[in-house]
Amino acid sequence: MRTLRRNLETLKAWAGSEAGSKPLLAAAADFDAHMKPIEEQLIQVNMKASEDNLRYPNRLNEQYDTFIATIDADDVAPTAAQQEVYADLHRRLVEQLEKWKSLANSELPALNTRMQEAGVPRLALGEGD
Repeated sequence: MRTLRRNLETLKAWAGSEAGSKPLLAAAADFDAHMKPIEEQLIQVNMKASEDNLRYPNRLNEQYDTFIATIDADDVAPTAAQQEVYADLHRRLVEQLEKWKSLANSELPALNTRMQEAGVPRLALGEGD
């Protein structure tokens, strides 16, 4: 998602203020607007420094990291409460990944078609996306 966002920023800079690029830029902004809330649930997008975790709420990646630290600290089976926390984290992660896959499979191809028509290289998902 972050790579796609950087590519969309490059697209905006490339297109500039050309009148003919407005429909493409609108489609890119629409895709970005749909992608943003998914990314914001997965990671804290406002964190720029390590102490920013004190300023902004933790998102799924930080919550997983904290959870793993509590599990790794003990040499016993996870408690019922820990299993419930894991189930909740996993459910929320799967929910966001399903939203992302749906967006990537439905809206990204349409945006790529518009980009190709405008002579712009298409956006591709990386292996980790």
